[in-house]
Amino acid sequence: DSNHRAVQLSTFEVFAVAAPEFALVQTLDALERVPKLGHGRLTELSLTDPAGGEHQYRSGPAALVADSASVLQAFAVRGHGVAVLPQWLVQGDLDAGRLVRLLADHRFAPQGIYAMYPDTRHLPLKVRAFIDFMKG
Repeated sequence: DSNHRAVQLSTFEVFAVAAPEFALVQTLDALERVPKLGHGRLTELSLTDPAGGEHQYRSGPAALVADSASVLQAFAVRGHGVAVLPQWLVQGDLDAGRLVRLLADHRFAPQGIYAMYPDTRHLPLKVRAFIDFMKG
């Protein structure tokens, strides 16, 4: 929207995760053959393999599509397929063994966290202070 500006505050990692019964899925070819859980607003992600090759990951056709990462997490934990989810969301399930990380030697493009604000001539001091605070 041209009426707004966005400033990147931070980034976070995303991982391909699934229930432990999917642990043998460790190649892109194997990933294509298992059910996937897709995010409705994140249909394609860049992925780098161990040799530095670039690939595009697409979840479709997916066994389930949702706009909520928490919903996808719940379905992944219950063994319904593979989801690409934020590390900060799934770390507890990974630590507890409810989920396993797939393609651990591959790297998905980091995702951004942004502050959006109206595109005005002068940025209000409170907004500038908030952005500076969030950038840490």
